[in-house]
Amino acid sequence: MNALRPFLDQPNIAFWPTSGFRQLTSVNLAKETGCIELDSSSCAPSIVRPSKLTLRRIDEAPAESFLLMELATLTATDVHSREILDEDVECEEVCELADGSKAGRDVYDELLATDSDNTEFFAEPRLMTRWFRGQILIISPSSLLNQFHRRTPSVRLSRMTVAEVSNFIDLILRSVRHGKRFT
Repeated sequence: MNALRPFLDQPNIAFWPTSGFRQLTSVNLAKETGCIELDSSSCAPSIVRPSKLTLRRIDEAPAESFLLMELATLTATDVHSREILDEDVECEEVCELADGSKAGRDVYDELLATDSDNTEFFAEPRLMTRWFRGQILIISPSSLLNQFHRRTPSVRLSRMTVAEVSNFIDLILRSVRHGKRFT
């Protein structure tokens, strides 16, 4: 968490285990043991269990440097039906209640729709996404990877290893040095 914080104070783009990306704005300890909570400018907070964080500095082009956070396995909660959890899903959306317990998304929607007098128990329910596995690639918005990703959305940057991302950056930098387009 402390290693990530300085990078999230700067503009960044984070590529998630699925094809999505967004800017991370802060990181805090999560209520779940061994987990952190990542906040973004556009989505509900995400709960992840990091296992490894790699910083790869690209000396000849510092704007191409990146972080790759590998995620340890996070077990699904029991708030969803068994058939949903048996699918090959990457994450789950849950409602965290004031006491730290979890409920399904439908509970969150119901709590927002009702004017209940039970607000002491249901005070400030929070919608969040829990990621079960995968990795998150964090880059600078000015990175050539960001430009390439926008031109070629089929490239799954969040599925590459540190070595693959480094090699991909090297290929893009060589193309640019030789005046070639990298698309």
